[in-house]
Amino acid sequence: MVVDVSDPFMSIILGAVDTPGRAQRVCVAESFAYVSSWDDGLAIVDVSTPAEPAMRGHARTRYGAGDVEVEESYGYLTTHRSGLQVVDISNPDSPLNSGSVACCSWGAGRASFLPVSYMSLAVLAAWSW
Repeated sequence: MVVDVSDPFMSIILGAVDTPGRAQRVCVAESFAYVSSWDDGLAIVDVSTPAEPAMRGHARTRYGAGDVEVEESYGYLTTHRSGLQVVDISNPDSPLNSGSVACCSWGAGRASFLPVSYMSLAVLAAWSW
């Protein structure tokens, strides 16, 4: 959903698009919204025309995704029960899983991250099941 919040007392829904799975977090960079999904991964939505947002691409993650951050051509997702997933988003129509870092064993918890500075990320085990 794209919402105009320029007047906080009169927010207006401009447009909407369905994304795979259950949306968790969103990161907007330039004309794209990067939406993480609890059970499906990363969806890339073109929001250059706010009244007509359009799905562009999708990358599945093994356990679904929580937090999402974007820097240049890469999306960084925390994945439930497995850690950090890196997605090459240079082609929004065909994002590619580029790598991952495991930080949690199955059932041990959910990873979460904190952007530290440009191209620097701290991965944390935020809580346990």
